[in-house]
Amino acid sequence: MMVQLYSLTLACLVGFAVTQNTELFSEKCCSKKNVGGVAYTQVPGNTTDFPTCKPGCVYEQDDLPNSRFCFSTGEQPVMCTESISSAQVVNVTHKNGKLSFESSGLSHSCDIGSPPTDSEKYKEITCTHIGSERHASETAETAETAETATLISSLSSTGSLEWISLHTDDEWIHCSFPPGRPCYWILPLLGEKNVLYVEGAFPIQNQDANLTTQLSECSNDCDRNDTCIFWTFSFLQDHHSRNHDDKSECGLRHYDACCLIETNPDQWFGISNTFFPLLPPLPPIKGVVAVWKLIKNVSNFYCFLICYLDSDCTTWTWEFDQNKCSLNNYKPTRKIPIGYASPTPNLYSGCNDRPDIGFYCNDVKTVGGYQGL
Repeated sequence: MMVQLYSLTLACLVGFAVTQNTELFSEKCCSKKNVGGVAYTQVPGNTTDFPTCKPGCVYEQDDLPNSRFCFSTGEQPVMCTESISSAQVVNVTHKNGKLSFESSGLSHSCDIGSPPTDSEKYKEITCTHIGSERHASETAETAETAETATLISSLSSTGSLEWISLHTDDEWIHCSFPPGRPCYWILPLLGEKNVLYVEGAFPIQNQDANLTTQLSECSNDCDRNDTCIFWTFSFLQDHHSRNHDDKSECGLRHYDACCLIETNPDQWFGISNTFFPLLPPLPPIKGVVAVWKLIKNVSNFYCFLICYLDSDCTTWTWEFDQNKCSLNNYKPTRKIPIGYASPTPNLYSGCNDRPDIGFYCNDVKTVGGYQGL
């Protein structure tokens, strides 16, 4: 059964929905679905006022902009139309400049040649994908020389192969489907592991105040700034060393964002009460961060490439475990190591170093880091 969320208040001025309840982009929902022949796409939202709906799963009807729906169990046919990614271990062999492996009934063979240089990051290669089985002699030879590698693949909702990414110790091969589309040998893995590119922030004046007082200070600073759309706050609790300079910090943000995603529990998010005068004051949200764009079920290479081809994109972050890509369009001022977090994250971030972007990624310095208690 479909429920239209009439109670949701939309604030499209900044490209993401804001309500009196927390607006999260839930990872437990199908990102694209078809219900009774109508297509829907997941958007940030809250279903607290609709207890019969699947929690946290809010959708926009594709042909009805700014609509909001949630769904409970009903009789209409439902199909999740998002892509599905999976990983498997495969055997890989090298012979005469060719890299070969098998998966899902296909035999893949790539002319790899010399690896890409650090300045290239990736290079286009030629691969063939044949549906026939190898001969017994070739199978025996492969068994002698094979190394194991991880193969990540993505299937469409109809079961068609969309892309594969092969990860060996020395190569990372990415191919798009159907056959005939380009394949690439990529420097593994693109980006820096467990590092985030962030904007600048300033220390809270009263570092000895409690959390509520420090949050209010950051919120008030945003309200007094005519161009501040939302604010972020990093809390230093009980003098645990953290990512910045052992101080609670406030960041005023002036860009559009689409989604809120979960992050460190010491991070907070709030919107400007001045920028949204028609909305009642909204409480800060704990453990989330706003991103410009969010894309599910893409590889590390696609995440890098989508940002590189978009002149508005400045940084990208790819989560290995979920094949999820976050893009931002602000000018980063520093890089923050986050490997201290528990559980340990598994993400890679990069900076768009296209010459026309307007800044040099090499100027973004690493600051902070976890020093223990």
